[in-house]
Amino acid sequence: LNGKVAGLVVTQGAGGPGSAARVVLRGNRSISGSNNALFVVDGVPIDNSNRGQAGNDFGGFNSSDGIANFNPDDIESMSVLKGASAAALYGSRAANGVILITTKKGKEGTVRTDFNVGYSMESPSLLPSFQNEYGQGNGGTSNTTSNGSWGGKTTTFANNVADFFRTGSNHNVGVGISGGTSKNQAYFSFTNTGNQGIVPNNGLKRNSFNLRVTNELSSKLSLDSRITYTRQDINGRIKVGEESGVVMNIYKIPRSVDLAKYNDEEDANGKPNYENADGTTNYWTTSSIYTNPYWSAYRFVNSENRERVTLLSALSYKLTDWLSIMGRASLDGYNDFENTKIYNNTLLFAGVGGSYSEGFGKNTENNFDLLLTGNNSIGSKIRLDYSLGTALNQRASKYTVNSANGLQVNNKFNTIFAKNFGYNNSLTEREIQSVYGTASVSFNDNFILDFSARNDWSSTLPAPHSFFYPSVGATVILSDMFSMPSNISFAKLRGSWSQVGNDAPFDILTQKYTLGQGGSNGFVSRDGLKAIENLQPELTNALEFGLDLRMFRSKLGLDLSWYKTNSTNQLIRIGLPTPSGFSEAFINTGDIQNTGIEAMVNYKVIEKSDLGWTTSVNFARNRNEVVELNETIKETFLSGSYGRTSGILVKEGSPYGEVYTVGWAKDAQGRHLVTDKGLPVSTEGSPAIRVGNFNAGISSDGMVVGGKINLG
Repeated sequence: LNGKVAGLVVTQGAGGPGSAARVVLRGNRSISGSNNALFVVDGVPIDNSNRGQAGNDFGGFNSSDGIANFNPDDIESMSVLKGASAAALYGSRAANGVILITTKKGKEGTVRTDFNVGYSMESPSLLPSFQNEYGQGNGGTSNTTSNGSWGGKTTTFANNVADFFRTGSNHNVGVGISGGTSKNQAYFSFTNTGNQGIVPNNGLKRNSFNLRVTNELSSKLSLDSRITYTRQDINGRIKVGEESGVVMNIYKIPRSVDLAKYNDEEDANGKPNYENADGTTNYWTTSSIYTNPYWSAYRFVNSENRERVTLLSALSYKLTDWLSIMGRASLDGYNDFENTKIYNNTLLFAGVGGSYSEGFGKNTENNFDLLLTGNNSIGSKIRLDYSLGTALNQRASKYTVNSANGLQVNNKFNTIFAKNFGYNNSLTEREIQSVYGTASVSFNDNFILDFSARNDWSSTLPAPHSFFYPSVGATVILSDMFSMPSNISFAKLRGSWSQVGNDAPFDILTQKYTLGQGGSNGFVSRDGLKAIENLQPELTNALEFGLDLRMFRSKLGLDLSWYKTNSTNQLIRIGLPTPSGFSEAFINTGDIQNTGIEAMVNYKVIEKSDLGWTTSVNFARNRNEVVELNETIKETFLSGSYGRTSGILVKEGSPYGEVYTVGWAKDAQGRHLVTDKGLPVSTEGSPAIRVGNFNAGISSDGMVVGGKINLG
């Protein structure tokens, strides 16, 4: 997808192969909710959630998402719906746009077998620039116990950071078999994928099986069924952030340290260089926070095993020549087994003898649809297409964690050896019931009016649980209505307005309590997050206009779009004073606005029956702004505060995703301030300093500009 669609930004996760990615269309709309586009496969939304991401600069492990399990070899075609009007068909999760995927079917004829093999390699494209003149030490004096490179001039190892990363590789081997008769077709595929990450001890293995069968049961009745099974194993997920983060540890290496003395190669006794004979870390200095990056990669290991099964069945019946009905059911479920092994002597995290945790997760999403579609002609110039449907969406997630903080036998990773055993579990269940309808009226095939409406009832909203959202659009084919210059083959104008609602996260309507051990029957403690009263659904209003031109017998194409979206009733966490009895509360407020333009130009360089070549260029500009937060609250941190280094500040008049930190104070003339001892004066306690934005390509005024050239 990356680079092929104007206004679409794909940001890969930092956790190595299999980690979740952000797929954002036309900017961020939600402060605390998801901004990811919805993936719809064969007409059904799929679960693309992830179990958690690192939420502050201390770091953590980024989990995988749902689309990472999908087999690209099974894709027949893809399309992108950018506007919020797509929500009428696919629900409130489509407010951020939709990625439509249609998978392959069997085809009539003799059995056909397709076999493909792909292999690629990767390496870091950009590393920080380091000085290579001064070695380990401080204040210009060499010191072999220092963790910095502020010593005297000496021999340095210019590539000691680059040498830590290995050449990553990815292989993909797949086979697809299809065939069938005029009434019954089948398609089967198997794909094996392996990915070796650029960080040692990190990789992914995946096997996917897919079977799709289509049957014409009678002249009016047809059945389409698919079953997909995926087994995915991720080993050694990369820990991001400061505490035991692999990348943080490698960047701390002094320039005069030879990393070959501390790497993962084994000595004559089979002991890796990063580990001493007594089982402690072989490190070039002493530290209470930082450690050998190879130790982080091999001795602080987080892994995940996932099995996923998706079942889809759609039964269609043609009531008349102009009216059809379809019933569809989709069952999507996956089980995760996660484990984290922290070896004895690991700084900050290991108990005596080491630590171990294992998590068991189960996620299910069930979708049931009933859809009536029809089309009629009114006279010779008016055509009416319409649909009326109802849908039921059920999602559930259960996660159980068993942990051992300290082990009776060193590095014996099993909870039966736990010195201190811990247990925790969580369960979420939610349901959305929906009715929706669409209508399209075409006048003389050159002026088209589109309408849609949907009402959802969500279990995460207070009674009556309901929210309604409509849309309206118009399309005018100018080239059919008016005489155009000879160079213009086709010209179309379009415009639309839509509104879409979005429900709330699970379990914020009622106050939560926790039962803990102690006393005679345990203790009950109230959660510090206050339940929200009078919760309202988030609302997004979207306005869009577009122009589609094709010139020179359709060899040259131009697609222009302008849009504006406003998302209100945002859910924001705010701090509460201690006498209230709570630490935080949600409030329903805020307005985020996105305005932008998109352009795509394509040219058919070669257009022959046996050879085609089309070149395309796209450009997108999006301006994001937090228009309003609250009457009294003008700025708030997403994750509490600065943490140790920086924080994400949501601020009126600024774009979403601004990174602020405590910096070097300046006077009114812009000169840096120092103390009497020559030390820098920090801005702590005074206005913070903006240092960037976590969205790729965003400038200080909140504008994102991007462009891609595709040769296809």
